[in-house]
Amino acid sequence: MKQKMIFLALTLWMLSAASANAQVTIGSNANPPAYSLLELDTENVKGGLHLPRLTTAERNAMSLNTDAAGLLIFNTSTNCLDIWTGTTWKSQCESSLPGGTNPSAPATLEENGRYALYGKILFDINDGDVSDYPAPYSTYPSDYPHTCDLSSELNYSYTLKSLPVNAYTFSAVQFTVNDPTKLLASYTTNSTAGMVTLTFKSLTEVQALVGDAGRTNAKKITITAFFLDNRGSKKKVELAVRVQNAPVGCSVRKVDDPANPTVSGWLTFMCYNLGADPDYGDPAAQKAYVPSPNTNSSTDRTVYGDLFQWGRVADGHQRRDLTLENVWPADHSGSVSGFTNDPVPNNAANINTATGQVLETDMRFGKFIRRTSNNYDWIAGTTAVYNNRWNAGTEISPVKATADPCPEGWRVPTRTEWTSIYGATNCESGANCYTNAKVNQWTHNFATPPAGDAGTHGISLTPSDLEGTIDYSSPATFFLPAEGNRNRDTATISNSGTDPIYWSSTTIDVISFILSCNSTSVRPGNAHGRSRGHSVRCISE
Repeated sequence: MKQKMIFLALTLWMLSAASANAQVTIGSNANPPAYSLLELDTENVKGGLHLPRLTTAERNAMSLNTDAAGLLIFNTSTNCLDIWTGTTWKSQCESSLPGGTNPSAPATLEENGRYALYGKILFDINDGDVSDYPAPYSTYPSDYPHTCDLSSELNYSYTLKSLPVNAYTFSAVQFTVNDPTKLLASYTTNSTAGMVTLTFKSLTEVQALVGDAGRTNAKKITITAFFLDNRGSKKKVELAVRVQNAPVGCSVRKVDDPANPTVSGWLTFMCYNLGADPDYGDPAAQKAYVPSPNTNSSTDRTVYGDLFQWGRVADGHQRRDLTLENVWPADHSGSVSGFTNDPVPNNAANINTATGQVLETDMRFGKFIRRTSNNYDWIAGTTAVYNNRWNAGTEISPVKATADPCPEGWRVPTRTEWTSIYGATNCESGANCYTNAKVNQWTHNFATPPAGDAGTHGISLTPSDLEGTIDYSSPATFFLPAEGNRNRDTATISNSGTDPIYWSSTTIDVISFILSCNSTSVRPGNAHGRSRGHSVRCISE
């Protein structure tokens, strides 16, 4: 009651002062400067002005018009000052960047992959046994691999980098961190190094905040980097860090020698295709999702993800929803037929010879490069070049290469690794290839997806020993959507819903090995020309 009376008295004093004089000073008897309507003088008490603190959702819920122009808040979702211009909210984190090529323009989202934030993106907070997870993970085999990521280390750094094609420059880096669940104790930034370091609260505190959130509803921390790119334009990139009470990867059993198979442990893959939505990381969620459009040429990335040409980084060419503007060459009247074969010349003027990537100065940069020849690369020539684009090691001892498109801690799997989770080499059409898998239980739900068909088609894997002799009665721990492929010639998508095709990092001559499946065949030793567009499912390093 006393506080209310003091506030009322202060308000009445300010109103009376304002009626006598349009200018007011609070904190001293000094008259305010001529340019100031309200002066806060803190001679005795040093402090600042604490603005109203609103989340983005709370801010957007306000009904504002042009009369409210100049309204200022502190946005707790982005840790930025936001100002209402009369028509839109403007973040001071973006406007505080140097002028760039257009001083009045906001920072635009970098979507062609020229810049990205790198760091650990998945965290598991379970420091107990598999049975301590919430369902369905608690029903996984007791030896299912998992690691608590916050048991010994609470500090994790994230760095702004450019594509491994050119040494793109950037400057004036600023960061915002959106942590709505309050998982962080603090974070620090180093603008010169383009780095932000997150410091999590104690494991016990984080576990209490995350609760039973699994892969489909993980708690998220969003990091945004604002910067000037190598052209002086204002840009921003975002990275979602996911914290969950679930294994970070999807694991299945493996054998070492298909000729004499014995189960020798586990292989852990990412739970979703590159370019897909991590919120659909559980096999059950992926199978339940209905692509839109649900056709054999679907452009829906949600579960299907993107389609990479072999050996290329994520420079924009891989996007499932790309348009003719992102195809080379293309007839921009709408046709993609009848073109002149035009691969990237294999010389230093067009290719980064250290990484085997298209230079930004080449007109084909960021575009899907079409080839008429079945077994050729998207780089010109009839002999193999840059075979180490996705593997700097060997088939048996792979090493993640600079151009590998997988996130930190993950890489493109080898042919041997794809073969090891099936337990045999190619099983061709006509045999009962799914029930004859030597390890894990392989099932599929392939069909040409008719309109309104429920769910995503693909292959489900359930951990089991040799030929399913010991069934752990676990739900499927791994799902490979039948995402289809992009044709090397027409650049169109086909076979969505019927053909899962996934790249490996293993090469032979001018082609590369794939895992290729349909309703009657499983072929981890098949191979395709590198100009085709296929999916990437990363494996743990």
